Amino acid sequence: MAHISRLCALLTAAILLGTAFSPAPAQAQDAPFITTWETTSPSESITIPTKGGSNVTDYDFQIDWGDGTTETITGDDPDPSHTYSSSG
Repeated sequence: MAHISRLCALLTAAILLGTAFSPAPAQAQDAPFITTWETTSPSESITIPTKGGSNVTDYDFQIDWGDGTTETITGDDPDPSHTYSSSG
């Protein structure tokens, strides 16, 4: 009976240690959010609203506008907007 108790204790310890030292699951923020727009005429603009009704200001992201232009948006930056010189 003592062997069974010792075996149970060792298995429990191994499971707890394995759980404690296993890597944390990936956060959703690690996956990129990708959205695509098509402009139909020159000088068309796209705006990404960042100031919703919840007053969220804790963000940090980069936009690749797809025409060679990138922009980094953080904290209290206004809604990012981009005007395309040609359609596409």
